[in-house]
Formats: sequence, C-alpha cells, structure tokens
Amino acid sequence: MSDNKSDRDMPLVSVVITTYKRPANILVRAVRSVLDQTYLNVEVIIINDYPQEDSDVLGDAINELGDARVHYYVNEVNKGACYSRNRGASYANGEFLAFLDDDDTWKEDKIEKHLPFFEDADVGMVYAGIDIHSNGRVRHALPLIDDGSIYPLIMRRNYIGGCSVPVIRRKAFDQVGGFDERFPSAQDYDLWIRLCRQYKVNSFYECLTDYYYSDEAITRSIIRQLDGYNLILSKFKDEFVNYPEYVRYIRKVELSICIEKGSYEDIIDYYKRYVEDGGVRLKLVPVFMKATLKRMLSAINMWKL
Repeated sequence: MSDNKSDRDMPLVSVVITTYKRPANILVRAVRSVLDQTYLNVEVIIINDYPQEDSDVLGDAINELGDARVHYYVNEVNKGACYSRNRGASYANGEFLAFLDDDDTWKEDKIEKHLPFFEDADVGMVYAGIDIHSNGRVRHALPLIDDGSIYPLIMRRNYIGGCSVPVIRRKAFDQVGGFDERFPSAQDYDLWIRLCRQYKVNSFYECLTDYYYSDEAITRSIIRQLDGYNLILSKFKDEFVNYPEYVRYIRKVELSICIEKGSYEDIIDYYKRYVEDGGVRLKLVPVFMKATLKRMLSAINMWKL
C-alpha cells in the first residue's frame, strides 16, 4: 500500500468469513484473497458452521497457510449464517468490519480503496460494485444510485448487494444490532436498511468483489428467499406504510421468483399478494415473460436459477 504510515499505524480491518460444507480449496481461495490485499493490517476470523468431521480438514487447510492473522473457530452445533457472522464480529478487534462469503473473493486493492471514505466520521458503510460469475459469463454490477439518495430507496430494493460487498464501521455495526438471526435469507438486506437509516453510506463506481453463483447458494432456495422478503415487509411495516410502491415492487420480485422456480400454487399465492397490495396487472407482463424464459432455459441446462 502506498502510504507513509507503517502498517501498525493503519486501522485494523477485521474480515469475518463464515463457512458451511464448503470444499477446503474454495474456502482457502476466499481467505487468500484477503491475505493478498494491498492493505496489510487485516485479521481474518473464520467461523465453521458445520461441526462435523470435515472441520479438521478445513482447520488443517487453514493452518497450512501459515499466517498468524487468520483465526479459525468451529460452532458446537449448526447455528446458521447470521449467528456465525455475529459470533465472528464479537471476536473482531478491528475498527472496521467486512464479511466475505466463503465462495466469493475480493480484488487485491478492495480494502485500500474503501477506507479513505471513512475519513468522514458520519460514514457507517462503504460499498462498490461486484463481478457476477454465472453461466460461464461475467456480469458487472455497479452502484446504481447516488449516496445521498440511498435511504429510503434501499427499502425498495437491495442496491448494495450481498455480505461480501461493503466495509462497515464497527461502531455502526454494533449500534444497529448486527445481523438479525431470525432471517433465513435477506439478512444482508435487513442490515443495510438499518445502517442506511442511521448513517451516511458511500459508494464508488468500480467492481471489487467477485461473486460466484454456485449450486449450493442459499439464495437459490425459494422458501428461504420468500420468507426473507416477507420478514422484511413485516419488520419494517410501519415505514412501508409511507412507501406502498416499494411494497408492490417487492411483491413483484417475489412473484418473479415463484414463476422462475416455484409451483403453480406459489405463483397463484404471490400473484394474489401483489394484487392485494395494489399492484397493476399489466406491469406483470414483462415479469412473466422474463421469468418464464429463465425457467425454460433452466430446464435445458442453459441457465442456473
């Protein structure tokens, strides 16, 4: 890192990686992407949420890295991603926190490029874009809105992305209460809403996170996805009263998920919810067309849902 300060004078960044049934080589790939950062003052806290025989295999793979900045823990029983991330954060010593999913990686200068934005003491979170690796292609997803407008727009859609994307001020994470362990999915979205509501959030127009769309991803479970969105609508219902158009947008997203990979009953159920919340039927035409096409391509192994 090009700076006159020594590594010890730079703020410590704690990176929490939670893992569950992930092959050792994939987990090590994620860890190396942190250890190879141009910003050197980092610690890596790994929480293994699969306390079975392979925990020793993963532990051995981590030990082979030979880096004292890495700390490895195993949950006594399976507790879920939110608990594991909160546990990792409780062990963190850094002024800043970042959460990296075990099958994602970072560009080597990610942390270095995020930290200057925190010179403003009111900034609680900084995020950039992601490169999405899926179906043999790479799609660039860059920030879509101005920082000053992110709240309340964030309640309409997760403009930030998954847990691997932002760097968070530790004080801000603690103040909003960390991850809500009730959420089966959309736990990142829930945390972003709370952070955006209370703190400044900055972004910059560059892709620094590599997201790999894997068959094991939790977000692929329709039940978990729908339960997560419904919990968002329930948890922030008093705020959504002022933004009914955001509710309709989320209902449209839910319906799209059902058309892509749900049952006929799911589609009917969420179509009714969309209409009951004031959704316009005509606006569903492109949703049906796009989601149906994805489902058809998936059936012939040309798309991963």
